[in-house]
Amino acid sequence: MEGGPLRSKPAATLEMQPGSAAAVHGPTGAGTIRQIRPPYGNSYTSYVEADLQKFGIGIGTVFSCSTARKTHAITFAKAYSDVPLKAWVAFIDSEGYVQLSRNYANAAETLNAQIGDLLIIANQ
Repeated sequence: MEGGPLRSKPAATLEMQPGSAAAVHGPTGAGTIRQIRPPYGNSYTSYVEADLQKFGIGIGTVFSCSTARKTHAITFAKAYSDVPLKAWVAFIDSEGYVQLSRNYANAAETLNAQIGDLLIIANQ
């Protein structure tokens, strides 16, 4: 039968597990900002979830993130709603890297950060 019914195949899900590009030393690490996305300045880092685990950072943990200019307390969470408005929050992005954001505020402007900037993460 020509032109038979179309059958859809189930969509495949790829789980990204990139390797870390951060230097990890005990409870701290040195990484960089890989990408910044407008309009909220979400900052995508070279850290991966395994790095956070090495630092003892899990969901709900507040950790510090420093650039050459500023240091901020950031909560590792699952959703923006896990933190108050304008608070810092970190997630694992769709590529498997740590994303730094603010709830309805611009993360990159607040950090005064640019692509390639050094980021120091430490468990408080």
